[in-house]
Parts: sequence; C-alpha cells; structure tokens
Amino acid sequence: MLDKPTQFEQVVTEYQRDLVNFHYRFVNNRMEAEDLAQETFIKAYKKFHTLQNPGKLKSWLFQIARNTAIDFFRKNKNR
Repeated sequence: MLDKPTQFEQVVTEYQRDLVNFHYRFVNNRMEAEDLAQETFIKAYKKFHTLQNPGKLKSWLFQIARNTAIDFFRKNKNR
C-alpha cells in the first residue's frame, strides 16, 4: 500500500490543472487561482485521512475547493 504523501502526490498530479481552472473562473486571475488551488490541496492533505469513500475523491476535493473560494470572497468582500 502507498503511503499518504505518495497517494496525495498522485491526487495533485491528476487534479491540479482542473482546480486551477475551477478557481480561475471565480477570480479571473491566474496567480490567485494558483494560490487558491494550492490552499485547497493543503486543506485536503490535512484531511485526507477523513476521506471515507475513495470513489468520491473528486467531489470531495471540489467541495473543499468551493469552500476555499467562498472563504476567499468572505475575506475580500470588495471583489
């Protein structure tokens, strides 16, 4: 069985582009989108052990991305 960092590295490789594009649609700024994607991966890594159904990885990851975007806009209400 793979260790947590190796497993998560595969997740990042597979979904990085999709998450950056997801965030880009909200913020319309590539650098901010990359930062938000990175923040999403950090949050997901910390909670990776809570993922109960690996078949729902993508929806779980994008729910974290959605919440990260909401947090971003709450902190930047002038946007």
